[in-house]
Amino acid sequence: MTRKGPSPLVTSLLVTALILSSQLAPRVEAVCDASRLLPCLPAFGSPYVQPTAECCGRLKEQQPCLCDFMKDPRYRKYVDSPRAKEILQTCQIPYPRC
Repeated sequence: MTRKGPSPLVTSLLVTALILSSQLAPRVEAVCDASRLLPCLPAFGSPYVQPTAECCGRLKEQQPCLCDFMKDPRYRKYVDSPRAKEILQTCQIPYPRC
């Protein structure tokens, strides 16, 4: 009986290489930019407007920055509000614990 496909040694070497390369890949940090959240402004401004998919995507992108935004008086009223909690819940993003 002949074997078809890669040998177990080749397979294990490939798996090991994939694991090592994923651990060595540089991690990309979010660049905190509140202007990236502009698509969310209508939702923050009215309880009758649901966040768009673009808004949710931007919130997920800026999620590591939310605590910094809460500390900034320019953005605090938006990010640290009952409406923000509703929007984050709708977007399935946990409310930050700062």
